[in-house]
Formats: sequence, C-alpha cells, structure tokens
Amino acid sequence: MGKTVTTYLVDGDPKGTRYAFISNKICQMFVVPRSNLDYLDKQKKLHKPAFYIPVSYTHLRAHETTL
Repeated sequence: MGKTVTTYLVDGDPKGTRYAFISNKICQMFVVPRSNLDYLDKQKKLHKPAFYIPVSYTHLRAHETTL
C-alpha cells in the first residue's frame, strides 16, 4: 500500500532546511544544513526525547551520495 510523504521546504530552497513526514504515521524528519543548525533550537518539538541521527555527507564518496 502506498504512503504519502510530504516535504516542506522551510526556507524555500530544496538544498536548505526541510521538514518531511509520512501521512498517518508519527515519523518526522528534519534535514538541516550545518549553516542553519540554530533552526533546530527554535523547534519545540525537538526538545523532547527522541531518536536523532546526525548525518554528514562530507565523508562520502560521490557514488555513495545517492540514497
């Protein structure tokens, strides 16, 4: 069964800060460039215990960046 994934471009830039969620699920994801990490501090929903995965693409080779 298909799911709808909604991605919100917070600052209007596809390579900038993004917020994504899956309809009918509690899964949420923030993708935030290092240059905008202060955005995370402003999000009250991120001040709760949760599972966070910090990811850096700087150590990946070019062929590994297509996820």
